[in-house]
Amino acid sequence: MTGAAGNRRAGPGLTREQKGGGAMPRSRRYRRDDGLPATLRRSCREAQEAFTRAYDEAVQAHGEGDQAYRAAFTALKQDFEKRGNHWIPRCAPAG
Repeated sequence: MTGAAGNRRAGPGLTREQKGGGAMPRSRRYRRDDGLPATLRRSCREAQEAFTRAYDEAVQAHGEGDQAYRAAFTALKQDFEKRGNHWIPRCAPAG
């Protein structure tokens, strides 16, 4: 059951705000003081720079948040692969 302006009922007769809920906290899944996920902190500088560049471009396109991180990881996966707990450069195809 929903109330006015999308306030969902959090229990009998109370909205989330009245119960002390409110907005969900921002995800801290990836964000750290240095801004890099743990697997990238353990990786080579090239992987870190590639992710940072891709993330900055994704933020301009999608805004801050998980969508920007997913886009940055997608771009990272084109040139790097994850081995264990770090990223290494992909080998260039023989040709």
